[in-house]
Amino acid sequence: MLSKLGFVLIKQSDFANLLENCPTQNDEAGRKFLRYVLEKGEEIDKLFPLLSDDYSRGILKWFIQYRVCSALLGTRTNELYPPKFTDLEIETGISSSIQEDKDSYLDTYDINDLKITTNKWALYNSFILKQYVYKETVSPETSDYVLDIGACYGETSLWFSGMVGESGYVWAFEPDDVNYTILGENIRRNNIKNIQIVKKGAYNKNTQLSFDARGTGSKIVEQKGGNIVDVIKVDDFVEEQKIRRVNYVKMDIEGAERFAVEGMKDTIRRFKPSLALSVYHLSEDIVNIPKLVLGIFPHYRVYLDHFSSNFPETVMFFSTKGD
Repeated sequence: MLSKLGFVLIKQSDFANLLENCPTQNDEAGRKFLRYVLEKGEEIDKLFPLLSDDYSRGILKWFIQYRVCSALLGTRTNELYPPKFTDLEIETGISSSIQEDKDSYLDTYDINDLKITTNKWALYNSFILKQYVYKETVSPETSDYVLDIGACYGETSLWFSGMVGESGYVWAFEPDDVNYTILGENIRRNNIKNIQIVKKGAYNKNTQLSFDARGTGSKIVEQKGGNIVDVIKVDDFVEEQKIRRVNYVKMDIEGAERFAVEGMKDTIRRFKPSLALSVYHLSEDIVNIPKLVLGIFPHYRVYLDHFSSNFPETVMFFSTKGD
């Protein structure tokens, strides 16, 4: 499979020596993905025919090339396999589109007549790059009911709020105390009436789990202790709240996406919502998440796109709508 993408095959022993003796910026993630490709290459091959257009297949090809190459070349990977955006394009875009650009990681910005406390990269991705939209094909519409799973500071929830309008509604799932507080402040400051905060994470069962609180990188962890958060099955939440339809689901929860999807099988079968799911956190996400979703409802059209100048922000879209 790698040879088809322009890589030269070498002995396993030579690869091991290279892998253990080349510190790079993205060495850990790149090495994990390279090992996964070597072990599960045939599974990645199966992804190409699943994707519904040539653009998505091109993004998948780049995704594989970039991650494999980064295991050995680090930042030089950008020269061989340039991402969709360069660092300069991102920084220029932020400077030209976000008012009151500031240097601190977390600040309050003006955009689309809103004042939002967040970081400028997340704001730019949600409002300008429209990270959770695939071209003209997969997008929230007026009156849609949206689940924003992994709402963090709320910039994407507020963007959804504007897209669905007064007749639509957004449920913003965010279990972290700090993120939850900032999210609530953003909603109140802008007098938003169509967002409800759910102070829980999404998972495949209703329980409490340990949580590593790191702002936009906050995530559920296997180690016990520390912060404890409530998690819930989306299916149970939808039933308890008597939500009569779900049109759109965005999910960016730092590697727990698979478990959350397992907890919303009935919701997917019943409502067939469009899905915008992050697939870059774990090496196996790019394979396991579409396999899981299509196992629940096999008639989705599947698309892939990328929204950063390096590793993060690869999103897979599922929709019943045609091109």
